[in-house]
Amino acid sequence: MNKIVAILTIVGGHFVPGRRLLGLGFLLLLVIAPLLAALFPAALLSFLTLSPNALEMIVSAVYLLSIGLIWMCSASVAIRFFGRATSSNDKQVGTRLLEAIGAGVLAWITIGVGVIVMIVGASPFADRGRGTLTGSPEQARWQKTGKEIRYRELPAANGSIMLLCSLELRGKPLRGESVRMIFADGYASKYFTTDDHGRFTMRLPPGEWRLVGPDLPSHKTKEVRYEFLDASQGGNRTFSASPGPPSTSIHIRFWIE
Repeated sequence: MNKIVAILTIVGGHFVPGRRLLGLGFLLLLVIAPLLAALFPAALLSFLTLSPNALEMIVSAVYLLSIGLIWMCSASVAIRFFGRATSSNDKQVGTRLLEAIGAGVLAWITIGVGVIVMIVGASPFADRGRGTLTGSPEQARWQKTGKEIRYRELPAANGSIMLLCSLELRGKPLRGESVRMIFADGYASKYFTTDDHGRFTMRLPPGEWRLVGPDLPSHKTKEVRYEFLDASQGGNRTFSASPGPPSTSIHIRFWIE
């Protein structure tokens, strides 16, 4: 009976012999397991290029592995200490059994919430400093509506933010590439031509602009990835430019594999 309680309740087996602190410790591990699972792939992002789908698969795999390890360790430790339980009266045994069941319910709820987060994905809750754009915004809208979208040109006035962009194809600069930047609410910049290093610069007009992505006429069906090279920018793709001379430069790297 005790072994069944230890296995089915995950952490409840520690409460039967009165080892509450140990049971609460394992329950805390279950609560922070999603965070621990996210730390490993987050560290990988510092030196590897991972698509959001690959990142979510790694996070889910690490999370499930950590849950399995916590479950096995908790159950085995609980079973080991059953024989060392101090004698108790029937009332104490009943109270501890209720505590074990309650802890087990909390453990299963914690795992359920964690699994739901893994299925939905963490992307709606955190905007990372890099990501993936499937095709160009122009191509995506063409496929969705069946007709070409006519963008409005950005205002000609110059604001305080400079976008310093670079384009790469399989690790090499895209030289002489025609590109324009698409923004929310149907705005587009003029076309730019990249230099010998695959770079181009544009200055945002005053106002608030959310970047959708680059429009590359010669690579409309390709998956475009992006990365902000400024740590202070994080993953925020909304820029607020004020009138006046340039005072802020934002470096963005786009690449196609």
